[in-house]
Amino acid sequence: MSALSKTIGIIGAMDIEINALKKEFTDVKIETVGGTEYIIGNLYNCRAVAAVSGIGKIAAAVCANTMIVKYGVTTIINTGTAGALINDLDIGDVVVAKSLVEHDVNLTNFGYAPGEMPGVGTAFLPCDEQLVEAAIHSADALGYRCRNGVIASGDTFICNSKDKERIKNTFSASVCEMEGAAIARVCRMYGVPFIVVRCVSDTADDKSSVDFDNFKYTAADTAVHIVSEMIKSLSVIS
Repeated sequence: MSALSKTIGIIGAMDIEINALKKEFTDVKIETVGGTEYIIGNLYNCRAVAAVSGIGKIAAAVCANTMIVKYGVTTIINTGTAGALINDLDIGDVVVAKSLVEHDVNLTNFGYAPGEMPGVGTAFLPCDEQLVEAAIHSADALGYRCRNGVIASGDTFICNSKDKERIKNTFSASVCEMEGAAIARVCRMYGVPFIVVRCVSDTADDKSSVDFDNFKYTAADTAVHIVSEMIKSLSVIS
């Protein structure tokens, strides 16, 4: 059975990360919950719910929880931009998450690993293997340069070498962003399969603010292009 056999949820932090998908919905109904607008309808022969969560882990977690509890989504896809942590990633490259980790969690004084919260059992939250395979296949089919790696999330826009190196070295992460791991935590709580697809908009250093403003639209479009292709391919077998 496909991971998309029932209802999919698609979350982006910003309008530019979701707008292209909104246009593809049919039989649309729009509801507002907690100040967030949810678009409910059909997307490429799948029942789907899409939302712009807002930036940061709390906003993303609330959005994911609402999708699962109120709208009954059975799969969540997070799409958007990210900052590159490793040298062999360029702006425009794509990272499909192997797992997610919160880089701003530190309870090591109590014997936990960096990034690990009590009761979770691990710092790294793995994505659904079928969704990972589908996302990578879609990126390859569309001609994007793609890798499968760890994505690190935290409530900070990383724009200096010190933080960049710490996150890269501590978590062996490929990119950083501000929402994915929170969505992963919520999905893990409910047993909902998830995937995070991010396109590099900047290099998480002192040029990041300028690079992000210059490339965020292109990066957001690339990520959502891959997500669209992935949903189309999986809807055929759902």
